[in-house]
Amino acid sequence: MGNDDDGLLFVLEPDALIIELLDRSVDGGVHNRTQVHRYSFKNGSRRLDPVALQPQDFVEEWLTRPWSEMQSRSAPETAQWHSKLHADYVSGDYTAVVPCAQKPGRWVIGIDITHLGEKELPKPQPAWFLVNDLGGYRYRMESVSDERPKGCPGQAWPGDKHPWLTEAQLKALQ
Repeated sequence: MGNDDDGLLFVLEPDALIIELLDRSVDGGVHNRTQVHRYSFKNGSRRLDPVALQPQDFVEEWLTRPWSEMQSRSAPETAQWHSKLHADYVSGDYTAVVPCAQKPGRWVIGIDITHLGEKELPKPQPAWFLVNDLGGYRYRMESVSDERPKGCPGQAWPGDKHPWLTEAQLKALQ
């Protein structure tokens, strides 16, 4: 699922719209991330899953999208962290992107946040995210902390490759 196409891909149906595009990552070393915006127009307008194609991208969506959009994809206890860390523009450096050996289906993502909105923080704010990979490009934010969660040792870095779905794969999303 590599991407050599850095353009915009969209699928328009009578009651739905799917847009896939590249956007900047919060970490300049990663450069790009794939965004998927999938909307249903049945009974109003609402954003559907998937919102990201990999756990690290889900964290970036979680940081930059409003709580009203991320609440259904988050444990209730993460609301306070979201209000503290959310901004339209977030910048920082990944410190880890690690699958949790002791917690199957979970990923720990560490970011030292340096900018929230236009505000440069006096010192990097460490943030640790525990993401549940539900399968089918669906994720849930389980916890956020300024300390690394237990049970997820190891060191790994984010990939700088961004997954990309074809038009047929986008249409097949459930």
